[in-house]
Amino acid sequence: MNWSAVVEPEGYLTRPAMMMSKNWMANVWSWDHCFNAMALVETDPYLAWDQYLIMFDNQNADGALPDAINDRVRVWAFSKPPIHGWVARWMLEHSTTVSPTQLEKLYELLSRWTNWYFKFRDDDGDGVPQYDHGNDSGWDNSTVFRVGPPVESPDLSAYLVMQVDFLSDVERELGKTEESNE
Repeated sequence: MNWSAVVEPEGYLTRPAMMMSKNWMANVWSWDHCFNAMALVETDPYLAWDQYLIMFDNQNADGALPDAINDRVRVWAFSKPPIHGWVARWMLEHSTTVSPTQLEKLYELLSRWTNWYFKFRDDDGDGVPQYDHGNDSGWDNSTVFRVGPPVESPDLSAYLVMQVDFLSDVERELGKTEESNE
């Protein structure tokens, strides 16, 4: 099933890309790509890392990832939960194909994504980022949005804590002690 949904690089698809479907959901979504990468990491680690990094190939100057991409379109209307640190840790525990140079690049990309949340998704400046729409959370129809956004949801904080913890561990591994302590 996974293989049948992979398309060749073209346009915004800078690497072989696993679509969620070649029918109705013919996009790469900015968290589903992580689950696809996890599914592949033990049997095809290079394709797995392509799935993980494809959204980062489309990261904007502020550090945001698009909500979805296909060969012709990048959708910026929403974001998706920052599960990328948790997923990167899991993938590194199940793969030995990442070099120190690649780890350094991963660190830079993931740092920019993390900082985007704290800079652009904390409207009240209390240090707790929020979801601006149900579509940002992956829980599109959740009752937590009944009152309306923005919502400072505990899952978002938990994902960011896991992401910052992962970045801190990578910083130690790369010898960036000062950044790690911060």
